Amino acid sequence: MFKHFGTAIISYGPAFRYLFRKGMRRYLLLPVLLNLLLLAALVYVLMVHSQPTIKYLGELLGLGEEWTQSYWLTALQVFLFAVVILFFLQVYKYLVLILLAPFLAFLSERIEYLETGQVFPFSWGGLLKDLWRAFLINGWNLLRELFITLFLSILALIPVVGWIAPVLILGVQSYFYGYGLLDYNAERWRFTFRATERWMWLHSSATLGTGLLFYLLFLIPVVGWIMAPAWGTAAATLTALRLRQQAAAQGAPAY
Repeated sequence: MFKHFGTAIISYGPAFRYLFRKGMRRYLLLPVLLNLLLLAALVYVLMVHSQPTIKYLGELLGLGEEWTQSYWLTALQVFLFAVVILFFLQVYKYLVLILLAPFLAFLSERIEYLETGQVFPFSWGGLLKDLWRAFLINGWNLLRELFITLFLSILALIPVVGWIAPVLILGVQSYFYGYGLLDYNAERWRFTFRATERWMWLHSSATLGTGLLFYLLFLIPVVGWIMAPAWGTAAATLTALRLRQQAAAQGAPAY
């Protein structure tokens, strides 16, 4: 288990060098544009919808107009802002993996070619299929992650037992982030959804390690948001190739 976890962590080293090879730098520019668009969308939501939402909450609670002049208004605004930001950051990582799916899938394919020499024919149908699979896989993972995180958050309210909840939440989120990054390889290797689930679970420590560093990168404002998608994809590709090579050496099936 820990061997596979180490394989995922170590892969981020050589993966970083791949990002600055000729023809690879474009994959760092795409997240910049995506970040700007998503940031603009976030600002729009906060500016346009915050006041109507606050007014609606006041009416729902039966409060008069005078309450909007009190410090409760400021407190509610700060609370809503924090909720929106936290939700945005929670969903943002999955939006990146979905919206950048064609580019990240091609980056993963390119790295596998440089590592193994294997060529994968391009087709528009395959590109659309990759995008649709990324949407389904990451959408499903987001729902599962939110459900489990909610359950663990409730568990955190229990004395003593709840102490481990934050660690478990970090593990759950890291696992599903790693799942999304490694799925570019599973798709290219034509794994079915069931086979992908089995492969991810079989290599759960590698999936966890891949997603954990991806998660930590996103804690670095701006620079981390720009670097994480391409860097995580490159590292996931190298990890998946190492796992496949190990399985082949042991005469085990790929999944």
